[in-house]
Amino acid sequence: MMVVYHKTSMHLPPSGLLCQLLHHPEKTLIFSASPKFSWIVNSSAPESYQTAYQIMVAPTDESLESGKNLLWNSQKIDSSQSTNICYEGTPLVSHSEFYWRVRTWDKKDNISPWSESQKVRIGKISTDQKTETYPLEKSEFPPIRVVEKEAGHTFIE
Repeated sequence: MMVVYHKTSMHLPPSGLLCQLLHHPEKTLIFSASPKFSWIVNSSAPESYQTAYQIMVAPTDESLESGKNLLWNSQKIDSSQSTNICYEGTPLVSHSEFYWRVRTWDKKDNISPWSESQKVRIGKISTDQKTETYPLEKSEFPPIRVVEKEAGHTFIE
């Protein structure tokens, strides 16, 4: 049996972009001078994995698209790492924002398309350790089942 993969189906852009492990960093403030980036590598090819990545950071989405006025262009970095990549560009300014995107290479040196861009808001950059605040989202779901284990003890799934 021969399996043939269509070339375009194998090279999907990275998704699930995170900054400081936040899925929506535009909804809060990041206080780190070197925020950390993460992403999900996507591929429909069997045994495909990331062998390199490139990150671009710019002050506006337009600058990111044009590749001009960049704060950081990592160029191609040979690494399978896709979590907690430290920002190493021009020093970030307090109370600003930036946009970032990433692309990856696979073991055959095929390049993925660029990911969607992600907006990040910077608060007052400080060397003190701070926990980022993140607005909670409330979701209500009915229980799948309720099991009375014994008097006063209930298991809710």
